[in-house]
Amino acid sequence: MRSKVSLLLPLLLISLLSSYSSFGWGKRGHQMVGEIAFRNLDKTTRDSVKKYLEGTTPEDAATWMDDVRSDPKYGYMAAWHYINIDKGQAYERNNDTNIISGITFAYNQLRQRSKLSREEVKTSLKILFHLLGDLQQPLHTGYKSDRGGNDVNVTFNKATMSLHQVWDEGIIESQNITLENCLDQYRSFSEQQINDIELINYVVWLNQSRTLLPQVYNFKNNTIDDQYVSLNKAVIEQQILCGGIRLCALLERAFRK
Repeated sequence: MRSKVSLLLPLLLISLLSSYSSFGWGKRGHQMVGEIAFRNLDKTTRDSVKKYLEGTTPEDAATWMDDVRSDPKYGYMAAWHYINIDKGQAYERNNDTNIISGITFAYNQLRQRSKLSREEVKTSLKILFHLLGDLQQPLHTGYKSDRGGNDVNVTFNKATMSLHQVWDEGIIESQNITLENCLDQYRSFSEQQINDIELINYVVWLNQSRTLLPQVYNFKNNTIDDQYVSLNKAVIEQQILCGGIRLCALLERAFRK
């Protein structure tokens, strides 16, 4: 386990400037997840990731899956961005195509990278950079009945948008959430909490996001007010940070000899 000091130092100087129509976290949130992960990789893994990304930045890797969503060539990835689990139900392993199967596929590809082309490895890296962000956005682990909040229209900052959009981008942009905000969350975590966050278990990560859904839907009169924003700003910062920590842990395991 890296010390908290070594994890924080490279990040303190960084400040990072949208089937489902909405994108998990939007560009800004995904970029922060990718940057947190990349800056905290051990040197061997960072060098390998950098080699296979071939000039693609961690920020661009993290948003790539959203950037290519309109390209039919990548249509097979559409259902990897999310998972639907009805309210009151629990995740059960199956052969469905969803965010868990997408992460599993990309991770397994990296583990057998010696048998793949450089382009295939690069694609798998970009998938992991993105989906570890999506998995932390609670509405990407939401309910089929409203398509992960896409069918829930709310008023936010005097505009009408979906609840999903509020969580993807609205709060992040209106509150100007930055990497430093996420690191403030990190400073409040104990060593044991950090160990628990980075412990690799996709289903645990999925369930942790789903525990936040009651809070996500806790608004009145279809209006997102200042109190709601204030409470959930901290949740979003925490989830972005968890995404970066977990992506880092997963990449280090994938590239382990």
